[in-house]
Amino acid sequence: GPAQGLPDSPVGTFSQEMYDLGKKEGWVIVSMKNDWKKIFAFEE
Repeated sequence: GPAQGLPDSPVGTFSQEMYDLGKKEGWVIVSMKNDWKKIFAFEE
C-alpha cells in the first residue's frame, strides 16, 4: 500500500519502500495536501 498509511489511490502514491529510499537518499518529499500552501505561498 501507499507510504505513511495513506489511502490506496491509482495515482500519486508510492510504496513505503520507495518513501524510505527517498528519505535515505535525501529526496525532498512533499505532501500535496499538507504542503500546498507552503510550496505555492506566493499565490495568496
